[in-house]
Order: sequence, then C-alpha cells, then structure tokens
Amino acid sequence: MPQAIEVGLAAKEFTREKLSQPFTVFTRMSDAMGRSKLERFYAFVQTKDGDLGEQLVRNGLARNYGYKAVPPGLRNSRLELEKLQQFEDEAQQEKIGGWGVDAGRLNVHAQKPAPFSVFVAGQTARPRALPLANSLSAASAFRPSS
Repeated sequence: MPQAIEVGLAAKEFTREKLSQPFTVFTRMSDAMGRSKLERFYAFVQTKDGDLGEQLVRNGLARNYGYKAVPPGLRNSRLELEKLQQFEDEAQQEKIGGWGVDAGRLNVHAQKPAPFSVFVAGQTARPRALPLANSLSAASAFRPSS
C-alpha cells in the first residue's frame, strides 16, 4: 500500500474516533491566500482532547500548511502556526505517524487535552461568547446513534 494512502487511512480512522464523541465546530471566514481573491470558510474542530487539527499534526497525520484565519481565543494566526510547526517538528523527530512510515511504523501518541481557552471539556451548555472582531459561529455536533 502506498505510504500516502496508509497515512491517509490512519488519519481518517483517528478523526472518526475523535468525532464519535461530542465536539464543537468554530467557523471563520478569511482570506484564501495565494492567487485567489475570494474568502473561504475555515473550521476549527474542538474535541474533548483539544483542537483536532493540532492532534492530527502532533500525531504525524497532517502537516502544517498554514492559514490566515484566527483560531478562537487568539488574536492572530501566527501563534497557532508556530504551535503547529512545533508539533510537526516533534512528530518528525519522534518518527510519529507519517514521519515513521520509512522506519516501518505508523504509531500515534495518546492525547493530552489542550483545548482552546474558550472551550471547557465536558461542558453541556453552549460555549461562552468569544471576544473576536470577525464573524465566528459555533455549532455543536454529535454522531448520530446507529
């Protein structure tokens, strides 16, 4: 099986597991960067273990590509990009996820909760209002019972 497919399937399963529990999605509209003059929606998914994007990068199942949208609770995207780069560097050094494929392993670490400052794990009420200048919406999502 090609390595990219193997890592993609592992990322899919990791995400499916994380989203099998209640989660919150914060959306932002921001510049698409690059040649496009259009804005695009960015989604920040918060699970009980923290930000899903951070978890994927920390486990070598996604890469830090960069974005311009400001995550909930932060004033600019630079801080989040620096954190994601640190997580990617650590995953690469420890040969986790896709970074470990050449070493013959595709493992992930247990998660340490690191939620956004505005998110309270296990909270049943709606997240409190966020002091952000741009538009932001939050929606809770739950996996349907089968």
